[in-house]
Amino acid sequence: MRAFVGVLLVTMVLMSACGAGDDGASPADAAAIDAAAVDAVPLDGAPADAEPLPEVTAPMLALGFSFSCLLHPTGRVKCWGDNSSGQLGLGDTAARGDAPGELGGALPWIDLGTGRHAIAIAGGLNHVCAILDDHRLKCWGSNGHGELGLGDTAARGDQPGEMGDALPAVDLGAGRTALAVAAGEFSTCALLDDHSVKCWGANDQGQLGQGDTVQRGDDPGELGDALAPVDVGSLHVADLGVGYYFACVTSDEGDVRCWGSNSEGQLGQGTTQRRGDDPGEMGAALVATTFGAGRFVARLGVGRFHSCAILDGDGALKCFGAGTSGQLGQGDLQSRGDQPGEMGDALPVVDLGVGRTARGLAFTQSDVCALLDDDEVKCWGNDFYGQAGQGHRSRIGDGPGEMGDALQPVPLPVGRAVRQVAGGGEHMCALFEDGGVRCWGFNDRGQLGQGDTETRGDDPGEVAATADVALY
Repeated sequence: MRAFVGVLLVTMVLMSACGAGDDGASPADAAAIDAAAVDAVPLDGAPADAEPLPEVTAPMLALGFSFSCLLHPTGRVKCWGDNSSGQLGLGDTAARGDAPGELGGALPWIDLGTGRHAIAIAGGLNHVCAILDDHRLKCWGSNGHGELGLGDTAARGDQPGEMGDALPAVDLGAGRTALAVAAGEFSTCALLDDHSVKCWGANDQGQLGQGDTVQRGDDPGELGDALAPVDVGSLHVADLGVGYYFACVTSDEGDVRCWGSNSEGQLGQGTTQRRGDDPGEMGAALVATTFGAGRFVARLGVGRFHSCAILDGDGALKCFGAGTSGQLGQGDLQSRGDQPGEMGDALPVVDLGVGRTARGLAFTQSDVCALLDDDEVKCWGNDFYGQAGQGHRSRIGDGPGEMGDALQPVPLPVGRAVRQVAGGGEHMCALFEDGGVRCWGFNDRGQLGQGDTETRGDDPGEVAATADVALY
């Protein structure tokens, strides 16, 4: 199964990230034990010599607009940053990480239910979803459009007593469980165990793929067997991603289909016409997103109004959709994919440097970061808050000569291999193979996990001087 990076990015758009980790593991494999990933840590309050919890899953990051979450190898989850909708899952709306003393042992693990742990997580604008070890799906945080899939519009996690066993699982249908999940601004999609896809929440752009603009999940009786799977024709879906009012899936063979908002060509269909908001647009009528003769997608990531694909075989990177901040990495401000003849072989490869290829992707609202084959991270796009990690606030990728070898990598610690890079609204985080997490960019709500609200990455030397997030 080829991997697919579903990078959330919603008003940013989150990614989800969701989808596979940057080590190449597929979502269906996410529950596999990865003993080399991160040392297990004892429960909060346990003595130093206590028996550590076993490692039961691969670690991963999931970022929302102004918050960040880590899935630990023990299957436990911690989130920090903005908590205005209860997205940190702590039974209140107090931000964490914006003042000293709020992280480390003071930051609780999220209660997922008695005996339960997570195997995958995804962050939306202000909500989070976790696939549990029994492959049920639980979501919490904002719910104004039914994005939690609970048949109402009440937020969860913002009041005491709403998490743990009290938090219902999303009804995916009789006998159905989740393999992967992706969260957008106000919608959520899940890849089910039969490889069908179901989406719920906001639908004003057809992002639920139902041939209408009726939102689902905000009233009783709209989920479960009452919610029809998205019709993607004969495609055998391997994974999915949700962006700002649009969604994409990829097949086992690397074929891509996208639907929903298409104002900037982010569906890669050579038009700006929405798909999925009217009858007859899905299924066999859904136009394939193509990347060139004989080219298939190994990983696809979705941003706010732009998307990128790592191609199978050589790790080449192609980006399409909005280019108004240089986020397509082509040395101009042109959008691509919104006009005929711009996709396929006509879509240029992003220059990452001589001999360099991409193995992971992350997005903010108008930026892209690529995790390269040599474990370095390169970022380009808007960079208004230093989210490209270059020590300034100037756009990158919007003018000639700014990409390739001229683009310097983010100054992360030498000798620490990067496992995953993830993006939020205007911030980025890197997960190292040793279990550490380092974040840079905008920090208005403590999403960088530094115990303050100081932005980092917009002045020289700040990323290199930034400490890892204190998680334990």
